[in-house]
Amino acid sequence: MFGSRFAVLAFGVPGAGGKFCNGRGGSEEFGLIAPALRVLIEWGMTGVRRFTQLRAWQACRAYKKAIYRLCEKRPLSKDWDRRSQLEESVKGPPGHIAEGYGRFNPADFARFVVMARSSLMESQNHLLDLVDRGHITEEVRLAHESLAEAALQEVTGLLEYLQSPEALRNARQARERRIASRPERRSRRTKNQGAARRRKGERLFRFEFGF
Repeated sequence: MFGSRFAVLAFGVPGAGGKFCNGRGGSEEFGLIAPALRVLIEWGMTGVRRFTQLRAWQACRAYKKAIYRLCEKRPLSKDWDRRSQLEESVKGPPGHIAEGYGRFNPADFARFVVMARSSLMESQNHLLDLVDRGHITEEVRLAHESLAEAALQEVTGLLEYLQSPEALRNARQARERRIASRPERRSRRTKNQGAARRRKGERLFRFEFGF
């Protein structure tokens, strides 16, 4: 059982040297495979348990931090309207991905990923506007554009996976596992609560009688 709620490794096993064995005796570099397949490999191999482990979230955050640094420089730092528009557009994608991850459903998650993707594109338009206003140079825009495109690639790969039959199948299996494990989890929770009560009682006893 893998840590991810939606994905399992279905296409092979990790190979040596940062490559992925495709099950047919060959291997592929991570950077050359389809984005959706890379998401599936990533989730299956690492057992994603937190949204912060998602490559899409990480790429969006890296882009956001670069834009925040850009917004601290003049003359953009003094143009409050354009600065706030740009910062708002890059703040959205990591937040959308985090919220979507917490929905426990591929279709719901996909809707938030679509919003993340549209916000990234909005930010790209804001950067073009800053060039038109003379706030930044084309060279500066292109440097940030590369980060935006990297984030878009990761977000698109995640979206393609979430919209695939594989994601729905894995989500259904994850729900079935959760349902099957409920009695065990309830029993474990009851035992933990009982142990906590005993420890609390022992602490009160020692305090009361000076032990």
